Amino acid sequence: MTTSTYNTVNERLTSFFDNKEDVIENYNKMATVYDSEYDQCGYNGPRYGAEELARLLGENKDARIVDVAAGTGRSSEILKGLGFTNMDAVDGSDNMRVIAMEKDLFKRYIVSMISGDPTPGIDNDSYDGLVTVGSFCPGHIPAETVQEMVRIVKPGGYIVIVMREQWFFEVYDGVIERIFYALMQQGKVRRVSRKIVPKHFGDHDGLLFSYQIIKK
Repeated sequence: MTTSTYNTVNERLTSFFDNKEDVIENYNKMATVYDSEYDQCGYNGPRYGAEELARLLGENKDARIVDVAAGTGRSSEILKGLGFTNMDAVDGSDNMRVIAMEKDLFKRYIVSMISGDPTPGIDNDSYDGLVTVGSFCPGHIPAETVQEMVRIVKPGGYIVIVMREQWFFEVYDGVIERIFYALMQQGKVRRVSRKIVPKHFGDHDGLLFSYQIIKK
């Protein structure tokens, strides 16, 4: 891990943006160096997310998957290596889309900042699996985005979230898990796993959640 690069990226990640346009501008500016910088930082979150979703989907290699806040497609690169090819992406940065599409990962890439509102172009119950890694960050997407994730995944399908453990508490105050708990109480989802994953980003551990959709 290159210390100077890590410090630069970490400072960028911990900046609180005023609005989603600031977030999108940040990622548009860094798109061409994103992969090289994150390689130097020791970013293991995408591997954790991809491997967990692959485990849950098993031999269903035709499963329809969406990579939320996909960026350059790091999670989906790993999924493709594991035999999954029916993948879409959602991300607010068009410059990140350009980099990702050069990798031949996605059938379509929707340029939209996911939120608690319906994402344009995605119907209810569209996907067998959803993976999102590093999307729940300071100033990025709200906890209520969980509701939109549930909307677009089919009953029987899975949601996998990987985020920095520190931010689960300091930024989101556990609200993400409380939303899922309320859905569990309603019989709409079941928790499959909740675990700490080491060195999610640099020396920062991550928190991995996976849930299965039961009913709508």
